[in-house]
Amino acid sequence: MTRKVEAISSQLQVHPNHVRSLVQQHHALAQLPVEKLVRQLPPLAHALSIPLQQALHMAARQPAVLDCEPQQVVASCVRLAAAAQLPVEQAMFLAARQPLLLDCPLSRLAAETAKLAAALGCSNSGALQLLSRLNGAELQAVLNMSSTTVLQRLPEVVEALGLPTDSTRGLDLLGLVSKNPSVLAKSPNDIGRSTDALLIAFQSSAPGTFAAVLVKCPHLLTHPAERLLATYQAVLMQLQVSRQTAARMLVKHPQLLRSSPESITQKLRVMAFKMYLPQVRSPRRSAERKLGLCVRAMEACAAMQ
Repeated sequence: MTRKVEAISSQLQVHPNHVRSLVQQHHALAQLPVEKLVRQLPPLAHALSIPLQQALHMAARQPAVLDCEPQQVVASCVRLAAAAQLPVEQAMFLAARQPLLLDCPLSRLAAETAKLAAALGCSNSGALQLLSRLNGAELQAVLNMSSTTVLQRLPEVVEALGLPTDSTRGLDLLGLVSKNPSVLAKSPNDIGRSTDALLIAFQSSAPGTFAAVLVKCPHLLTHPAERLLATYQAVLMQLQVSRQTAARMLVKHPQLLRSSPESITQKLRVMAFKMYLPQVRSPRRSAERKLGLCVRAMEACAAMQ
């Protein structure tokens, strides 16, 4: 897989971290010939007026787009724009983010988008943007929901949290759905398990902390529980701080829990050996500074992808 990532990155001039992430999330990408990607992606990116890395993301989610002429894809985007009453450029952007939207019957997609918008109290354009951020399975699950089911899912999410009212008082569920529409497609059991994992990480924090963390990083609610726990243990082991100190730091940088344990370990080790960290008397402040640098380093890597 490493050679394939290097080949794709080198041939398309896309950052290797971005390619590696796509290959890990979409295994079909690793099966595509590099020559086909090099031949088909630049014309597709040009036709849709999107960056090459976005075209690669599109192919990773729906490899079949590589078998279409770029103008065919553009024509499908034009039809999507007309059905959803959107500017063509916006339809192209949404299709690049989730090309499976182009495979849905337009009459059904328009009807389901309108129902979702009415249930969530947002515009049709906003509802379509939410749908574009779902993966294939989640997209089909939400499209198959009635507007009543969507409305029922919101209190089910609160129930799945299993928390007292004072812990969720500051939680805006509609705002959470707008930032993380996967909540609509996840089962209450999965949400409950992720909540239990988060409670372990923030068990020594104030009652309102949980809602504040989800406002900052709502994707934690649908992140697999076992990954959350593994990353939390990696933070404790690498920083060698107490659970209370780790909780205080993770409240500031909750997105760190979405990183892989290997990423946490690697980046902290690199900083320990290659970055100059001023010595401070307080171990807690030193750990907080190290964690802050780790988060900023990962954010910088993400920005380069």
